[in-house]
Amino acid sequence: MLNHKIRSLWSHISAEVTAGTASLGAFWDRQHLTLVRIQRNLTSIEVVHVSHFTLAEEGLKPLIPEIKELLLIWGLENAPVGLSVSPHMGFMRQVNLPRAAKENLDRVMSYELDRFLPLSAEQVSFDFQIVKETDTDLTITLMAYPQNLTESWLELCAETGLKPVSIELAPTSVANAFALLKKQRPAYWLLLQTGEQDFDIINIENNAVSYWHSERVPPGKKFLPALRQELKQLFQSGINPAALFIYGPRAAEIKIGLTEYLSFPVSRDSELEIKGLQLASENAPRILPAIGAACRGVGKVPIKTNLLPESERTEVKLTGLFLTRILLLLLGGLTLIWAGSAFIYPRISLMKVEGRLAELQPAVQQVEERLTAAQNLGKQLQDIQNRIEQSPSKLVILKELTRIIPEHTHLYSLRARKSQIELGGKSSSAADLIAVMEKSSYFTNTGFVSPIVTDSSGSEIFKIKTEIKSGWQNAGKAAPTPSPRPVGRGKSPKKR
Repeated sequence: MLNHKIRSLWSHISAEVTAGTASLGAFWDRQHLTLVRIQRNLTSIEVVHVSHFTLAEEGLKPLIPEIKELLLIWGLENAPVGLSVSPHMGFMRQVNLPRAAKENLDRVMSYELDRFLPLSAEQVSFDFQIVKETDTDLTITLMAYPQNLTESWLELCAETGLKPVSIELAPTSVANAFALLKKQRPAYWLLLQTGEQDFDIINIENNAVSYWHSERVPPGKKFLPALRQELKQLFQSGINPAALFIYGPRAAEIKIGLTEYLSFPVSRDSELEIKGLQLASENAPRILPAIGAACRGVGKVPIKTNLLPESERTEVKLTGLFLTRILLLLLGGLTLIWAGSAFIYPRISLMKVEGRLAELQPAVQQVEERLTAAQNLGKQLQDIQNRIEQSPSKLVILKELTRIIPEHTHLYSLRARKSQIELGGKSSSAADLIAVMEKSSYFTNTGFVSPIVTDSSGSEIFKIKTEIKSGWQNAGKAAPTPSPRPVGRGKSPKKR
């Protein structure tokens, strides 16, 4: 009876103190917009309202009057709002830069953006996280969103009175929602978003996206074996997650198929306990991203990637609690202490034991840090050895290019970096080069970096990027030795 009264009093105090701590989250895909209003209590997040909108061809603008009326009903005319967008509307890349770029990383990323994305820095809103740093390189997760869509969202916020605080890709906002709603989560875990015929796998390490892979399963191909194969390759690359969280239309089916296959816990969207909401696989792909986006308006989130330019962000102040409510909280705390005085003395003894453990903690932590440092050093040495074994010599690459490139092609530039080759030049038929290079046993994932341009002589100026196959050591051994022939690679074409 006493415990019930204490819990009831605590719930009343919590609701009273945090009244008004509300935020709005939105999820935007190509056909829908979902708005979710959340309320943060002292110990949980509650979903208060959910509303779905169908988008017309004109985009967000026709929804402005309806959203203004809805916000008036909800009492959120000037509320902070975070936006989560479908990953199909944005970009995610993992890129490598020299470690020396770290001193001016923002500027370097702006300069190098057109190398990684089909749009220039002026055409996108972007943000990034450093996920790995060695003595020579930086591994960076880059996320971007078209600037014209950002402007469309900011126009809606301006017309409705909402205060934009963030824009992020849906998987990162879902990861934030999972991290805040799941009471116990590991430092390394996987997030799996399933569609009807596609899936996204995201690896979270210490609140950073260290891996992101999207794949569409062709019709007729079984979904679960394709997913298992991708997970197998992921684990072979050295990623060792401690948990997997699945959301999307096929979450139930996938969980059954993976539970026995994986050695760590697997959970799905409908298992999340969200106050005020019954989550199902049908509505999770829209509601979970919106909840994660709304969390930015009521507190800090683990994954802080924000694609909204800093000049457009509204600062969220979380100190707007009235003095009377703070005093009420203190009064409630004193009341609880008085009511539970019979249990205080055993707690004092426990606190003494915990204090002793706290004194020993630094020494234990120091040993763990040294052990971790030794393990990291061994891993770095292994990575260096693997790179040495996997990187072919530049002479082998030049010899192969000399063999396969047609006579009507002239190379002006060749840039080799790790397992990537970038070629530039002229050709009478640049499109044929893709097929020629893909037939080679040395190259894969060949494609144009930039559009083909035709000059005044009719030649096509091209820029191609390709990757060296991982099994290059055995590549080309059965290839016949080409007969000598004169070619004009790397030379300027004759002037007319």
